[in-house]
Amino acid sequence: MRQEEVWALQIVYMFLNKYEYRLINVGNQPIKSELWLANPNGQYPVIRVTTKSIATNFFDNERLVQTKDAVMGLVNTKGKMLSIHISDELSDKNEKDIVEVCLTKDYLSDDSILETYPLLTNTIKATDDPQADYDAITKAINIIQMKGYSKSKSWVVGDRTTIYIIMAVCIGIFFLSNMLYQLSTSKTVIAVALGALYKTFVYGNFEFWRLFTAGFLHVDLMHLLVNMYSFYHLGPSIEKIYGRKHFIISLFGAIIIGSAFALIGSFNSITVGISGGLFGLLGMLFVYAFETNSIRDKRVMGSFIQIFIINTLIIAVVPNISWLGHAGGFIAGIMFGLIFSKKSTWNQLRKNSVMALIILFIALINLTFVDQRKLPIDPALDHQVVELYKKLNLNWYADMLDKNIADYYQTVR
Repeated sequence: MRQEEVWALQIVYMFLNKYEYRLINVGNQPIKSELWLANPNGQYPVIRVTTKSIATNFFDNERLVQTKDAVMGLVNTKGKMLSIHISDELSDKNEKDIVEVCLTKDYLSDDSILETYPLLTNTIKATDDPQADYDAITKAINIIQMKGYSKSKSWVVGDRTTIYIIMAVCIGIFFLSNMLYQLSTSKTVIAVALGALYKTFVYGNFEFWRLFTAGFLHVDLMHLLVNMYSFYHLGPSIEKIYGRKHFIISLFGAIIIGSAFALIGSFNSITVGISGGLFGLLGMLFVYAFETNSIRDKRVMGSFIQIFIINTLIIAVVPNISWLGHAGGFIAGIMFGLIFSKKSTWNQLRKNSVMALIILFIALINLTFVDQRKLPIDPALDHQVVELYKKLNLNWYADMLDKNIADYYQTVR
């Protein structure tokens, strides 16, 4: 056991204990040579403590910048990174976003760092038994890291208020659909009445709002549970990365675009579920993985594969789920992910993505007017929905719907 490795852990413990930093796992880096810490509220949001020579930064600069960007993206912050080297070399200032400091028990390359972290030089202590000290401080670090787990988790997932509200809406509508069984025993009739994507009503009564409402409607319990589970685990991370406003815009946009794909690309089927929005969030995460280069992490790729498999099984076994809706949501998510990305070298790509999204909207609107897949029509279903609206004392709407659908039937061949 080298003395420098103990000093590195002593510094890490100081940042954990005195400055509320938390250790971040960045993948395959060996713990004895490099440790990464993050605190979005710190003067330096990301800190690397390493026993590597400062000269290695010249050859490893690309990885350092990519890792820094990934960690800062994880905790949703920006700023400079502090790289502390346990060595007595002179510090380098070649990388503008990385502040480098060399430190040993009797040496500090840049005294100005003490203005931010005055305890830094007093932290390093000599030891007679490096292995014993290494084991003791490792245990202390594990304890303090566990105590701060909930706080560091909040940096990653953020406030779940938006997630809870959207989940509450989906669950509330599901319970409402079950309450309506006393008025109609048909799940299909109830789904259409509550806002499912149904081509006859979209074109016949101009109910284009169904492209949005269908995303919050689930009539199958298993479909609801799987979607809510996926949304609960995927949504907070995307909201933290992109911010609440961009998260909501992207989720709702993916739902609408996914529904538009299902409306135009399929026959007169009935579609429900937030799956298109979930695939939109997955598309955004896919873009973010490339933006931060975390796509190379096997765990990240494993998560993508797992989500794809789960949703593919859902499409296969749950009725009224459209694969076109999933595809449209994913495409929308990729576009929104590019538009709301933060990578400086992607400026032109962001502009192109905005233009692509506008063109996609125009194309979808145009395709709705030339859509010929309007059959089969189902007068019996339409009549049952109208009758359900009347039972709910929505007679004015039921009468308007009945008249417009009757006129629509005259135009469908």
